Amino acid sequence: MGKNVLRNDDEVGEEDNLEVYDVDGQEDYFEYEGTEHVDSGVYWNSECIFNEDAEGHLDEEEEHIDEGSDLENGEHIVVSLSPTTADMVISSDEEQGYISEELVDNCISDDDKGDDELGKYPEFDENATFGEVQLELQMLFPNLTMFKKAVTDYNVSIGRVFKFVKNDNERVRAKCRSEGCKWEIYCSWSNEVKTFKVKKFVEPHTCARGFKNKQANKKWLAAQLVDELRSYPTMSAHDAFEWFKRYRGIHVDDYQIYRAMRLARKIVEGSEKLQYQKLWDYCEELRRRNPNSTFGLKVHRPTLELPPTFDRLYICFNANVQGFKAGCRPLIGLDECFLKGYYGGQLLSAVAQDGNQHFYVIAVAVVEQESRDTWSWFLTNFLGDIGQYSDNGWNFISDQQKGLKLALEELCPGAPHRNCVLHIWRNFYNKFKNMELTKQLWKCARSTTMVEFEHNMMIMKRMNEDAWAWLKRFKPDSWSKAGFSDYPKNDNLLNNTCEQFNSKIVKFRGKPIITMLEEIRCYLMGKMNKHRLRANSFVGPIYPVAQSRLDKFRKDSSYWTPEWVGDADGYKFQVWKRPQCKVVDLGAGTCSCRMWQLTGILCAHAIACMAYNNLEPEKYVHAWYSTERWRATYVPYIEPITSESDWHHTELLPIEPPAFKRPSGRPKQKRRQSQGEASNSVNSSNATRKYGETHCSRCGEAGHNIRRCTNEATNDALNRRGNRRTTRGPNASDSQVEAPLGPSGPIVGSQDSIILGPSVPVSLGSIRSASHSSAQVD
Repeated sequence: MGKNVLRNDDEVGEEDNLEVYDVDGQEDYFEYEGTEHVDSGVYWNSECIFNEDAEGHLDEEEEHIDEGSDLENGEHIVVSLSPTTADMVISSDEEQGYISEELVDNCISDDDKGDDELGKYPEFDENATFGEVQLELQMLFPNLTMFKKAVTDYNVSIGRVFKFVKNDNERVRAKCRSEGCKWEIYCSWSNEVKTFKVKKFVEPHTCARGFKNKQANKKWLAAQLVDELRSYPTMSAHDAFEWFKRYRGIHVDDYQIYRAMRLARKIVEGSEKLQYQKLWDYCEELRRRNPNSTFGLKVHRPTLELPPTFDRLYICFNANVQGFKAGCRPLIGLDECFLKGYYGGQLLSAVAQDGNQHFYVIAVAVVEQESRDTWSWFLTNFLGDIGQYSDNGWNFISDQQKGLKLALEELCPGAPHRNCVLHIWRNFYNKFKNMELTKQLWKCARSTTMVEFEHNMMIMKRMNEDAWAWLKRFKPDSWSKAGFSDYPKNDNLLNNTCEQFNSKIVKFRGKPIITMLEEIRCYLMGKMNKHRLRANSFVGPIYPVAQSRLDKFRKDSSYWTPEWVGDADGYKFQVWKRPQCKVVDLGAGTCSCRMWQLTGILCAHAIACMAYNNLEPEKYVHAWYSTERWRATYVPYIEPITSESDWHHTELLPIEPPAFKRPSGRPKQKRRQSQGEASNSVNSSNATRKYGETHCSRCGEAGHNIRRCTNEATNDALNRRGNRRTTRGPNASDSQVEAPLGPSGPIVGSQDSIILGPSVPVSLGSIRSASHSSAQVD
């Protein structure tokens, strides 16, 4: 039998026939003597063993000898490394194969022993989904928080109710709440494995399954909803109830669902109060990523001892300003909308319109309320970004906003300012509920010449002089096309650009301030990119909307007959559609109907003259409708920003949220619709019944009924009440008969009469009503 030899450095001499092997930077000396075959060699730490097989066979499964070795000639053996202790099964012969357990133990470090101890017990899977959570005896948990969560998920999934009878930092014991059920689990610290281990587990439950579980509290429900809300941000309380019933098998009451969704939204969207404290860092990140942009943050700090309080925030990206100047027409819509978060506030916006009739947001601002002061502050920053009116000739359109008209007159004296005709019409309809009058109002608004406007106003005066006087309060250049300026090439009567923007962000307006602003920024960034791709792929000389409008006028032009007046250039025409006649000057780009001047798109009269001269109308459309302008509008882009964890931290004091007195009741999410707006009710096939004003049957005054009346009865009211028929059934008692009334009240003395005491006055609490901005959906 061969001999196994292991020598250290101090045992090796020059006369020994040894070969040196360098394994992991250490020199080891091995010598083989005698036999023809060697089974295998293993290098483990500083130990090495060789065993031979008496029959001269090698165990191929455990072979560690290099194929190039010539064992018959007694050459030295190259020993390979063994990755694990399992490779130290040396002999293939059961009788002669032997390895010392003591030697194997010496090869195992203390850390490996600890790993082996942990490997004896099952470990809890942190990534187990709901319904797949399993509990076992001697299962290991890294902490008790995870253990309690696992116990809760396990019992809720099987519809059982339990309670924690022992719950501290070292041990937790849970038992089933049902009487007679022996289910129990106990987990505590284990010194053996240095972690928490389940030491007692009595299963299964012998009680019946239930559909309501006390352990499914607000926190547990919110944790289940977090991922769903991230995927479906518009999930309602009803959707959440159905989701828990279908995917968790539990029934949750409405109040619990509402509280859980509020907590889940706070986790997903962030805390409203904490986000105000991060506004400095957010604005710094926006400024760093978007150079040449304006981000104005105004705080209120009465004394140095008090922390700064949020007042206003203005945001205007340079990309939006450059795109607006490159391709949008100079008509700017100004509007506000309410924020639905805990601290309220309002969002001011400035929105333009590109040549393809899409709204283009230029700037937004968050303010405490709408007033002359806030509009002046917003417009001062806004005009500083886009340029003053005197240099650019901006036109503005808005609703009848509080303080906006005075702010515009102060900052942009002489600037054309249109009023949204839809809001004028609503106020007009509330005062004069007459369909013919409202139709005549729209005829006045759509008049393109002053002659036509005055004619329609005279018709209004003949129909109703009060309605005419009410409309005369407004200047024609504020609500009729006849008074609009020709410069912006935009004949919009409505402030639809702002209303469309407000309707698009309605789902963001109830979120915390940074989350809301980020949602708006990402929406604008994606919208600009979508229109950029559409503009780059479009083939044609003018915008699609302009082309569609031109095609409509081209069809109408076939009914008009042009007559050249004989000028040298061939530009002046008289166009007939008897008895109507229009004058067109192709050289000046004008028509007596003023539609060409107002829109920049040729009217039917001009197109008829173009056909007479064999000219292409598309070449005479204003440059604001060209495809080059459309593409130039969306060349700039908003730069992205990193997540909150990568923001640069500023050394400024954290900002406190604004002071806000929250009204009682559940927060209102739906806007109160104005008069004339379409109802969004489910049963839209039935008309809503309209009730008249309530009148008291005792005193005759409006606004209350007899139960709340504190006045004396009047003769007129008594007469009206006396005309009502009184019926008496066969089983009616005397007390059910209505008492006859005299001039001062019930007549007393009759056996069939009732004595009515004085009414108890009831104090009515004042009802606060908040006005909401109108939003028009695309």
